[in-house]
Amino acid sequence: MTAIPPPDRFADRHIGPRDGDIDAMLEVFGYASLDELTTAAVPAEIQSTKELDLSPATPEHDVLAELRTIASQNDVYRSYIGMGYYGCVTPPAKSPTRRCSTRVRPRQRRWRCRFE
Repeated sequence: MTAIPPPDRFADRHIGPRDGDIDAMLEVFGYASLDELTTAAVPAEIQSTKELDLSPATPEHDVLAELRTIASQNDVYRSYIGMGYYGCVTPPAKSPTRRCSTRVRPRQRRWRCRFE
């Protein structure tokens, strides 16, 4: 039994065209080299003559391992966003059925009725 390769591989999408693909493209546009095509397509004012100072390529697995190491240094906290948390203590509300103490004198009761 043979393994069927995936139809859309990462390398095929990101490494770039093969030599045969480049030759076919240059033939369609009528240029002998990529330098000629670039000179014709990119205005001289924005062309750079300096070599790019790039570090050597790093394999994807090594980059992911390095990112995991960096991410492991993060402190994970619980998010209270959208949960109504305000970082304060709210005192309990009085019961709506008890407006005053149960031992109220009759005279106090009359005065309260006048002012409430």
